[in-house]
Amino acid sequence: MAEPRPTEERIAELDKKIEQIKAQKKAILQREKQAERKARTKRLIQIGAEVEAICGEIVDLEAFKDYLSKYSYAIKKTQEPKPDTHSEYDYLKDPSV
Repeated sequence: MAEPRPTEERIAELDKKIEQIKAQKKAILQREKQAERKARTKRLIQIGAEVEAICGEIVDLEAFKDYLSKYSYAIKKTQEPKPDTHSEYDYLKDPSV
């Protein structure tokens, strides 16, 4: 019959596993942040390309920023999600059903 391992050895193994799990968690969080940064960069490039395609090259950045600030309410309004006007019970309202 095998002797039980010393307590210190078991604790050391558990500490090693804890460190490995912490490293895995850190790597997962880093990959997630990197993916978020990459998606944001792509979105910003697309927006910049569309602005440049419509407005041409922006020479005076401060003036353009002022213009955007002035009309940002209209831009934001177009980006709000539209309320869902359809209901799963719409068929009850239709007398032909």
